[in-house]
Amino acid sequence: MSKMLKADLSLLFVALTWGLSYYLVDIVMEDLGVYGQNVYRFFIAFAFALALGRGRMAPLRGDILKHSFIMGAILSCVYFGSTMGVKYTSLSNTAFLCSLMVIFTPLFATLYYGKAPSKRTIFCVIVSFIGIAFLTLGEDFKIQMSTLKGDMVSILAAVAYANHLLYTERTVRKSPQDAFSLSAYQFLFVGLINLVLMMIFEKPGIPRTGFTWFALIFLSVFCTGLAFILQTLAQRHTTASHVGVIFSLEPVFASIFAYILLGEVLLPRAYFGAFLMLASVILMEMPGKKEKLGSPDPDGEEKPI
Repeated sequence: MSKMLKADLSLLFVALTWGLSYYLVDIVMEDLGVYGQNVYRFFIAFAFALALGRGRMAPLRGDILKHSFIMGAILSCVYFGSTMGVKYTSLSNTAFLCSLMVIFTPLFATLYYGKAPSKRTIFCVIVSFIGIAFLTLGEDFKIQMSTLKGDMVSILAAVAYANHLLYTERTVRKSPQDAFSLSAYQFLFVGLINLVLMMIFEKPGIPRTGFTWFALIFLSVFCTGLAFILQTLAQRHTTASHVGVIFSLEPVFASIFAYILLGEVLLPRAYFGAFLMLASVILMEMPGKKEKLGSPDPDGEEKPI
């Protein structure tokens, strides 16, 4: 099994946990505000990373401080948008619209690297976009004005996350030995940024029930700490465009959990959209002829575009 395939399988696990996270966020928001929830979530994630990475954490040097702060600032925008989306629109809409980062990632990659994505990536992006449309739009394929506010901040999260993927990819490829430390320290900065915003805009609080605490801890450890560490480590061996397409499965997993935990049932065309998104990921992973851009190297790893 190539390093790239191992990395992509770990990213598939990340997408699975994030599909569950929307349900958990909805539970925690009954007791905590948008910023307050993220304070708990990312400080707990940072503590988990410190415990997991004992002996692996690099000192907070100037370059690590700079890059982890930038990653944390971008990630704060991601979680502002996604958490506000849960508040102002449906869980499914939030998950599906956040997955639009699969479209934005290869587009922004052109700005980051000055090179166009491969033909296969472009095709997979188009298929994923069609799948997202079948999943998210109303019965007449029009934008639903009643959820427009939540939908817009969810799209903001997708834009921010595409930039986070690309910035992370470029950073960890320059300093692969610092990947774990960068991932961990970004949690600290997300927590600090949200702490400042909470003190300004919200009244601090604590979870009131044991179930809310369970949801918050699971959200922090598995859906945040472990997930982002796996993502950052995996991006040493795969490309941001691959990550974007794999993460387009996040709303598919979200719909599955919504069905299991809440009894939500999608329209037939929504399931067709999920099928298209899954097909795009499978196609992305299939071996093929080497292309000028994004072609695999002799070790089976794909070069960054």
